[in-house]
This record gives sequence, C-alpha cells and structure tokens, in this order.
Amino acid sequence: MLNLEKMKGFILEKIFKAFMARISPEIEKALENFILQLHEKALKTPNHWDDVFTGLLIELFDIKIPEKVVEAKGKENKGLLKPV
Repeated sequence: MLNLEKMKGFILEKIFKAFMARISPEIEKALENFILQLHEKALKTPNHWDDVFTGLLIELFDIKIPEKVVEAKGKENKGLLKPV
C-alpha cells in the first residue's frame, strides 16, 4: 500500500530540485548568502529551534558551510552541520 504523504514529499522534492537546477547562478548565490546570514543570526539567538530551522534550509539547499558560520559567537557546533 502506498503512503500518500511519502509520495507527496517525493513529488515536491522532485519539483523543487527541478526549479533549483534552472535558476540563474546569481539568484542561487544570493539565496545561499541569505540562508548563511540567517543561520549566523540563528546561532546567536538562545532559541535552539532557530538553529534547527536554518540547518534544515542549509541541508535542503545543499549549501556548503564556511568555518566562520559554524564558529558563530555563543554557540557550539553540535556536529549537525559540518563546515567545508
């Protein structure tokens, strides 16, 4: 028996990846920079869910994390995100 939710997720992932493969390099780079800046800010907040949310965005967009982002003040790298 097919799991409808899994199938929806699979279809959405395929659509998302198709869009990402077609955007211009300038937009892709701007998006990466925005997400990395957001993640830096998240690491400085006391709310751990900020870290989780921005970490998921980084994984979703397959962004390489510079060392300086991992070493953001006030937080330790819990091994979830690996620097380049």
